[in-house]
Amino acid sequence: MEKLRLIGKSGACLLSRSLTQRYKMSSATPLLLTQQKRNYADPGKYIQVERDTDHEEIAVVTMMKNPRNSMTKDFMTEMNTTLEKLENDSSCRGVILTSSIHGFFSSGLDAPEMYQKSPEYISAFWRSVQDLWMRLYGSRLVTVAAINGYCAAGALMMALSCDYRVLAAGNVKIGLYAVNLGIVSPFWFKELLVKTCGERQAEMILQLANLFTPEQALKIGMVDEVVPVEDVVNKAREELVKWLMVPDGARVITKGMCRGPLVEKVRAKQEEEIATFTEFINKDAVQNAIGRLMATIKDGGIAKFIESVKSTYRCRMEKLRAIGKSGACLLSRSRSASQVYKRSGATPLLLTQQKRYYADPGKYIQVERDTDHEDIAIVRMNKKANSLCRDFMRELIITLEKLENNQSYRGAILTSAQPGIFSAGLDINELYQKSDDYTRTFFDTVHELVLRLYGTDLAMVAAINGHAPAGGCMLACFCDYRIMSQGDFIIGLNETMLGVVAPYWLQEMLANLCGKRQAEMDVQKGTLHTPEEALKLGMVDEVVPPEDVFNKAREELVNWLKIPDRARTLTKQIQRGALLDKLRARLEEQAAFEAENINNPITQEVIGGYLSKLKSKKLKHK
Repeated sequence: MEKLRLIGKSGACLLSRSLTQRYKMSSATPLLLTQQKRNYADPGKYIQVERDTDHEEIAVVTMMKNPRNSMTKDFMTEMNTTLEKLENDSSCRGVILTSSIHGFFSSGLDAPEMYQKSPEYISAFWRSVQDLWMRLYGSRLVTVAAINGYCAAGALMMALSCDYRVLAAGNVKIGLYAVNLGIVSPFWFKELLVKTCGERQAEMILQLANLFTPEQALKIGMVDEVVPVEDVVNKAREELVKWLMVPDGARVITKGMCRGPLVEKVRAKQEEEIATFTEFINKDAVQNAIGRLMATIKDGGIAKFIESVKSTYRCRMEKLRAIGKSGACLLSRSRSASQVYKRSGATPLLLTQQKRYYADPGKYIQVERDTDHEDIAIVRMNKKANSLCRDFMRELIITLEKLENNQSYRGAILTSAQPGIFSAGLDINELYQKSDDYTRTFFDTVHELVLRLYGTDLAMVAAINGHAPAGGCMLACFCDYRIMSQGDFIIGLNETMLGVVAPYWLQEMLANLCGKRQAEMDVQKGTLHTPEEALKLGMVDEVVPPEDVFNKAREELVNWLKIPDRARTLTKQIQRGALLDKLRARLEEQAAFEAENINNPITQEVIGGYLSKLKSKKLKHK
């Protein structure tokens, strides 16, 4: 043990003397090398620390703030200084974070601390949140969360910042509900969720404000183990002992390489983010929601509050619309909203999208308002095979634009009026023996559709009632949620089978849904999946009988629309803005690349052969 300690035992503490250069070379700076010293409250009021009797290098940090370990500024300050002292203690190598409050790990950020407070107080409060997160996430200690009760919002932040999470089985919930208060989670929390659960799950968690059962949390990777509540701490200790078998020097450097860049990113934007949060939290809509939360907690708890937000949302719709109804549409009219987007690093589509001339809608696209839910539009594609020719895509673009600009619409279901087919993808006839200018214009239209659909402020659900290869898969995957029909159908990106290279933005989108490894295999092999395979991979979210696809899509969309639009839309833009901005900055370059790829003689030969086969099949059927 002493030898290990000399090698690099105490991580950031000893690394500050001997391994600083290695961190610099890895672009990861250990937190304690740059963390400023602050004045903290005396520890002991809310946090209890004791050494494990069997493993002296392990500290058990127990939260004990009645009634729910709510995270006040003083609570977080005490937690921060407790962790700092443990990091500076060379005899401590690992921490178990748990709670002494029956049924609660922590209820998250303390609502009264954010209600009717001065901007100065709110700024100090949010700084304490950031400091605690940077301390815990960037700690040289091995940290294991023993989650022995309810864990939501800010408590989830603490748990996810640990290296490992053990959750109690039974009637326990874990998740995030900030969006129900109109609060947009910070970018670093989004990245934390992405690293833990993947892009797709993170997007849904942040927008839908779901609380998960232990089994659900385990399935999506939010926690690592689920055990009976009486075994949580022992299991956490058992896991921590395994981690401590690894030499500290290499482990701490590796952890710094993985986590350091995000910590540095937060530190660089700390003051800017504090200003953004302070502005957001003091808005009337958010303050009203926090007030309701406080009142409801007294009457029945947080779960009751979340249910009350969803059940009363339609009654409050006009008020919310006046405040900031449809995200990017109405937010584009307000200077303050534009600033919020700039701070988040995400540019809403409608703030920058140029107006273009489009074909008159109605030839290929049918739109009707749902009879039971007037804020839902049903968008039906109605062209043979729904192949994406240039005019078809233009009509779909203008349809979406009109829906976005109509304040009475908040969501849309994208489906097909063609039996057995959702969309066959890009119209191959428009890619064969065309001029470079025509092909470039074609892909300009593709990109415009991508920007419109992927960046829309509408909540979009794809009701995939048939085949969805290539561009059909693209349309579905750019929606917020996908429900596919059971049956002999296929979905996937099979562009390479025609000699076509799937563009980087399509590959990134697929990686967000299915993971990088699966996306890499799919785009290279041109794999088409059955509905059941697509569900397993995360390409679609549900598979139901054909007769239930539309109704299930509507049911899901209604759930999405229970979330306040303003917070949901801003959250969506933070999640998707980076890819949208990347594409927007490279439009001409990308269109030129795709046109060159399509008009390559080898690709044209493959496309020509494919069209000949289609023609032969049609003649045989005749």
